[in-house]
Amino acid sequence: MVEQLRHAQHMLVERERLASLGRLVTNLAQEINSPLGVCLTVATALERQRGELRAKLAAGPLKRSDFEQFIDDLSEGGRLLHQNLMRTADLFANLRRLTIDPDSAQRRRFDLREMLAATIGMLEPVLKPGRHRVELHCPEGIACDSYPGALDQVVSQIVSNAVRHGFAGREDGHIEIRVERIDEANVELRLWDDGHGIEREAQRHVFDPFFTGRPDTGGTGLGLHIAHHVVTSLLGGSIQVRSTPGQGTLFLIRIQTRPVAQAEGVLHGTS
Repeated sequence: MVEQLRHAQHMLVERERLASLGRLVTNLAQEINSPLGVCLTVATALERQRGELRAKLAAGPLKRSDFEQFIDDLSEGGRLLHQNLMRTADLFANLRRLTIDPDSAQRRRFDLREMLAATIGMLEPVLKPGRHRVELHCPEGIACDSYPGALDQVVSQIVSNAVRHGFAGREDGHIEIRVERIDEANVELRLWDDGHGIEREAQRHVFDPFFTGRPDTGGTGLGLHIAHHVVTSLLGGSIQVRSTPGQGTLFLIRIQTRPVAQAEGVLHGTS
């Protein structure tokens, strides 16, 4: 009976995993189709205009206005091609992170406070466009045997999101990172910002792939989905979001100081 229950549970988990993968692939195809469609349209238009310019040149002296118009169209076409190809590259780069490359997910011992301080220091370019600041409150002596690169990725994503979305239109955002030891095996990180906050309906989808509250910013909508994947699959923890519009946003993250499993399935893209 116990074996049957375990088998049924395994089948349910596997079915949900395949369903999630199917949704991800479908969404990815839709997201990639848009920028690639723009690139194809621009390339076709530029090729047509090149042909027209060559025909005018063959027919007689080329007007200055025709040449200047072609240069303007070429410049705008190049801008659109670069913008949409970069978006496509970002989509593939973020998708690759979902598998967590073993080479970049190295496990080692580290001091949590030192690691977070280093992460904040590396985020200076993200904070510099305004007077945004990050305060770290973390007890000394919290030793971890985990994946600092993965945790750095999660913290960096949340801080970057706060700057891009939470502080939009502002130059004086405040982010606070508080760490508390729950017990010998678990710690809690509270990342709070005093930004615009997230609408209640949007909070239900912030960890969904390709969801973004501000599509006009050019984000892929994969950042928080990857953060959720990293926390729950590699760091042995959980992540939640709490927010009130106009009163900021709080990300509550619990991780293990020493994840009990090596998360081999995650490292090799099988979970």
